[in-house]
Amino acid sequence: MNKIMKNIACLLAASMTFISCGNSALTGTNSGSLVDDRSSDVVMTFMLLFVVLILVISLIFVVSKKIVAHKNSPEHLERQKKRPTSARDIAEVAREASLSKKEKDLLWKICKTRKTPNVIYFVKETDDVEKLLKEEYNDMKTSRNEELIATLFSLRLKLLRTYKQVIVLRNTKVIETGTLFTFTQSKGFHYKLKLVDTNSDNMTFTLPKALSDSNDLPAALSKVSMVFEDKDFFPYEIETRIVRYEDGNDGEKRLITVHTDKIVPLKKRQTERIEIQAPCTFYSAKKQGKNEADAQYEVSEKEHEGTLEDVSMGGCRVITSLPIKAEQYLEIKGPMNKTDIDTAIGVIVRTTKRVDNNFILHVRFVKIGTAVKNKIQAIACGYEE
Repeated sequence: MNKIMKNIACLLAASMTFISCGNSALTGTNSGSLVDDRSSDVVMTFMLLFVVLILVISLIFVVSKKIVAHKNSPEHLERQKKRPTSARDIAEVAREASLSKKEKDLLWKICKTRKTPNVIYFVKETDDVEKLLKEEYNDMKTSRNEELIATLFSLRLKLLRTYKQVIVLRNTKVIETGTLFTFTQSKGFHYKLKLVDTNSDNMTFTLPKALSDSNDLPAALSKVSMVFEDKDFFPYEIETRIVRYEDGNDGEKRLITVHTDKIVPLKKRQTERIEIQAPCTFYSAKKQGKNEADAQYEVSEKEHEGTLEDVSMGGCRVITSLPIKAEQYLEIKGPMNKTDIDTAIGVIVRTTKRVDNNFILHVRFVKIGTAVKNKIQAIACGYEE
């Protein structure tokens, strides 16, 4: 700051010297001409205006530098973080996260009721956001206002998409125990392996009985690929090598693999899913009308049995012995949230034949109740056990 002021003082001194010299040169010491006097006055005026302009610009520069320094100071930032959320803060977050009016109003209500500090900074702490929204969800459950709960989940999704910082994994050594891996050896067969131990060299997985008793078990020293999601539901695929198999104390077979840096991020799903394998029933359905949003569905009375897998708000998988082609509509009845029996209507987007001659129906939901979606989402995002 002292250096800036010294530069301004030097500039002023130089300008005044220039004005003085210019005045003498123009008028001379013995000049008595009125024209010369008037010219001298005009030049002096312009010079003074020039000096004043320099002073104003310099002052603005100094003040702006002080303001910027103040705003960036740790003390100011800490005060901003701790102050109560204002309507202007909500408006800024709503703009950045593309919130609807219902989502914006709900966020404002939550911040006022729970006295949330400055939401502009708060939303960047995604663990705190999850805790806050989970508390709000628990309060909402008693009223069972399904539309409001659905707004809460859509608000959550937009906030996490906008502000959550994703740290891309580069090595399997940082993967947490308890993570579920999906292993696919034969087409259509997906086995869930749980990471139960990890050290500096190896990873240890529990094998599901269906895999350990099958012909799909890969040989020791062979390479295998597996898919998993980290704690933030971000999916990866890894390629590792099997070291050996061993029997665990609980009677379950263990798979030991080496750690690897061959880990590739995959495209993130639109919504979280529930890992599930449960019996279900389904019925063929026929769409009445052109638009899915407004369509009615005529459901057949003939019941078929299947296995419900990997449920999300957007769809699921159904395992069946029936070779049903894509673009067929189904009504599915099963434990969508692992416990309650609910129904949804979906369309088959793809059918995969497995080596055991069963079929996987990849279903996208086209008609599902708000309450059912809420129950699925509550389990999928960890708000319910």
